[in-house]
This record gives sequence, structure tokens and C-alpha cells, in this order.
Amino acid sequence: MLVAMSDSPTNLDPVAVLAALGNVNRLQMVTQMAGGMALPINELVRALGRSYKAVHKDMAVLYAAGAVAVRYGEDGRVGLFYIPEQYRPRPGVVDYGFCRLRFGVTEAEPVAAFAKD
Repeated sequence: MLVAMSDSPTNLDPVAVLAALGNVNRLQMVTQMAGGMALPINELVRALGRSYKAVHKDMAVLYAAGAVAVRYGEDGRVGLFYIPEQYRPRPGVVDYGFCRLRFGVTEAEPVAAFAKD
């Protein structure tokens, strides 16, 4: 079961986050949320053309790694998945502190850039 994660800063495990993002289906999910959208699983199912079970499983992996968070609507039944604001410095950019992902960039720009120590 997924439990709501707070938007407070966390110490993400880089290996866990990168492993979660290392799957094309999960990366597509993050791409869908990179602009700041909070999406229910059913919407991701429609957008990606995958089964509910497969999307839920992949979202659970992203959530466990801390790459996404969930909040529940007023009815408490529908979870909206999103990338916490602290990891989105601007639309289309996801920055987990140890890597920065840019979505919707031109071919001349790298898609992922790793932070320098």
C-alpha cells in the first residue's frame, strides 16, 4: 500500500532513484509529471496504453525510491501521483540533487546531467 509522502526535503538514495528511472516505462511516467501535473493511475494507464496492474507496479517502484509522491483527494480513494515541487525547479526539469533530468529539450542539449561534487 502507498502512503502519502511529505514534500519536506529527504535524503534520497541515488542508486534507488536511478534504478527506478532506469526503466523506459517508469521514465515515461516521470516525463508525464515533469511539468508539475498530479496524475491518477487511471490517467497514466490511458496515456501510456498499459494495464492498470503494470502502471501501479511501476508507480510503486518510483514511490518507494522517493522519485514521486502521492496525495489523496477529498474522498481519500483516488491517489494523485506527482513529483514534489522541491525536485522541480522549473517545468520540464526534475532535479533530485544528484542528477538533473530535462524533458522536452532540443537535441543539442543533454537529457540528463549529473551533479558535480
